[in-house]
Amino acid sequence: MNVESLPLSEGIQNIALSFSGGGFRAASFSLGCCRYLSLLPYGQGTMLDRVRYISSVSGGSITAMTVFSMLRQGVPFEEIYRHLIRQLQGSELLDKVFETLNNESAWSARPEKNRNLINALALVYDQHIFKGATYGSLFAGPVHKSIPVMDELCVNATELNNGMNFRFSTQGRIGNQYLSLNRGHQSSFDLIKKIKLGDILACSSCFPAGFEPIVFPRDFAYAEADTTLSWDDLGGTVKTKDYYSGDFQPLALNKEMFSLMDGGIDDNQGVYAFRLADERKTKGYEYDLYMPCDVTSNYLKKPFRYPDERKYQWLNRSADSLFLSIYSTVSVLLMLSILLTLLSVVFVAGACKSLVWPVLLGFSLMGSLILTVLQVGLAKIRRAIVVNTNRSVGGERTEGTWNMMLRKYSVNFMKMPLGKLLQLLEARGKSVFLLANTIFLKKIRRASYEQLFTDLGIPNRQIGLTSVYLLSTKNDRMLQQELKTDLKGKNRPISVEDPRMILDVLQPSAVLRAHVDSATAMETTLWFDDYHLKDDALASLLITGQATMCFNLLRIVLRIPSSHHSWEGLKKQLLMDWEKFNEKPNWMLTST
Repeated sequence: MNVESLPLSEGIQNIALSFSGGGFRAASFSLGCCRYLSLLPYGQGTMLDRVRYISSVSGGSITAMTVFSMLRQGVPFEEIYRHLIRQLQGSELLDKVFETLNNESAWSARPEKNRNLINALALVYDQHIFKGATYGSLFAGPVHKSIPVMDELCVNATELNNGMNFRFSTQGRIGNQYLSLNRGHQSSFDLIKKIKLGDILACSSCFPAGFEPIVFPRDFAYAEADTTLSWDDLGGTVKTKDYYSGDFQPLALNKEMFSLMDGGIDDNQGVYAFRLADERKTKGYEYDLYMPCDVTSNYLKKPFRYPDERKYQWLNRSADSLFLSIYSTVSVLLMLSILLTLLSVVFVAGACKSLVWPVLLGFSLMGSLILTVLQVGLAKIRRAIVVNTNRSVGGERTEGTWNMMLRKYSVNFMKMPLGKLLQLLEARGKSVFLLANTIFLKKIRRASYEQLFTDLGIPNRQIGLTSVYLLSTKNDRMLQQELKTDLKGKNRPISVEDPRMILDVLQPSAVLRAHVDSATAMETTLWFDDYHLKDDALASLLITGQATMCFNLLRIVLRIPSSHHSWEGLKKQLLMDWEKFNEKPNWMLTST
């Protein structure tokens, strides 16, 4: 076989990374992955110098955007590492969001921006993470040769007009094939470069149910002392193409042209964006190593459980009977109030000198009025339900079939015990949440990786799936199978000096696995709560990212007999680092 056709015959030259969604869990894990690369010597610098591309989604975008933008500004990685750790402390970021939400002065430069949680988060991102940096900062040239500058960043969101991935990329399209921002004209591109990085990160990380959609161009407009970006100017950069005909057509210019949400809705691993970048091949090189840094688990933490009937046993009355009881109670109270009114009138008319009766008269009149209004209202509600249920169909259709059937059977739900009704509603809510936030995302994840390995599963390209759960206790059986596959049936020694086999050397220690299990168990949040702080979840996630990145690179180096002069030195360094992670997992945790 020709030496040049061997896998990684030139060593590791061009690395692509992608950081999955997953809130602070994703941000911390991917930061750990980057940290290890920044401290792994390779060639004349570090392995981080070989990273040319990063795609990111949601929580992973916190790390990707911060690392990429600050490197472009000439900031050393260790300073970036310390900066991000400060931002990922406890619930401080969320505390600032609620402070901003009710602070009038915080919105003074953003009068058009909808005042809601996601836009408050965008303002916090802008002020505390990016220090006011804009999209244009991603295009800054290298400040110093000693600081690595990556070639491309792609931050992923989802646009709701077409239900497609929307990419804020430094190369290629800004948007998607049907809805994008026009970077082809310099004047338009200059406007696009004014977009705040905080707003782009908010687009990528506004996950459904937790946040509202971000509206383009309204929520991107601002007017600061030295820079202004109006919504109408920014709206003029939009171009759209008809989904069916393929013809370009104008999108009506207004404050709410389209909406964006979390990139994880469409692709939670950022794999699709990488594949598009890989297909472009405009940089004169191919990525010989792709490392998806993924905190999504293969496993369900909390499978669906039907709600316990005993939970609502005390609610054994139907809504209809409860409604009638309330109506009867109101009727009795109204009669008593009327009697009290009449009695008060008699005493006041009899020139009673006590002030009690005039006061009682006032209260009883007010009570009678309120109870009368309440009784009439309840009667109308009851009548409306019955009438709507029995309403005949005629004329042109004015409602959907689901509304029609719900109206038809609403009385049946009214007669059902409230406990049973709540049980049905809880079951539906849990199942929909599980489908939308777990099953749906896992299905897309499987499809993305299957397509990825189909496209790139060739000898001269390597994929190192760096998953948060890879070294966990729960994943042990799968890990052993993968390691046996690495061996390909050969008891190949690691080196002459160390005759132990791969299956022995690559076993994670119990102390390392404790950190990995803790990192794997963390929920998707934008905070570390008191229990996370008690368990030192941030440290465990950073350690897991560092150790897993080391583990995957070691597997690749051991599996591939590259003839490149860097290979033996890299293998030796990885073996030493892996041994350190197993003995003392936090050895690389603190900043140098």
